[in-house]
Amino acid sequence: MFFPYIICEGVSEDYIYAKKYQIGVVLKSFNKIHVSESIQDIDNLLVKDKKQLRQQCRLIGLAYRGQSNIDKILNNIFQHTFFS
Repeated sequence: MFFPYIICEGVSEDYIYAKKYQIGVVLKSFNKIHVSESIQDIDNLLVKDKKQLRQQCRLIGLAYRGQSNIDKILNNIFQHTFFS
């Protein structure tokens, strides 16, 4: 299953990467007007090749956050979730 990457401006640096690498849709806010203004962009994202987009998002995410940082975050989440 694939879910489009939709984010609001100003959320961390994530919105910058979504715009720069065209891997998501950046909204001014999640109010009805701003979402309506971006419907065409969301539709365009939904018709992209999902396997290719998923791979592109993964590579950009790894470059952005780094694999070692992702491993630390996931280990911390699972350690606290399952072993506390």
